[in-house]
Amino acid sequence: MTLSEYVCISIALVIVYTVVVTVLKVVTGQDFSAEYGIFSGVFGGEVLTCGLIKIFKLRREDAEYYYEDRESDND
Repeated sequence: MTLSEYVCISIALVIVYTVVVTVLKVVTGQDFSAEYGIFSGVFGGEVLTCGLIKIFKLRREDAEYYYEDRESDND
């Protein structure tokens, strides 16, 4: 599973769970804010972590690319 697929699945789960919690609240009248907060925090944290991995991986690849260019210019 690629990183982008994992992020899409995490976002889809948060959206589906939001709909489920909203429907349950309308039907039963109970408050599911604690469960929803924990669920959103877990999957939101996963999306954030995956985003940070992607950002730092791209920066590292850019730094390596520019370093190789500088070495070839000095030859």
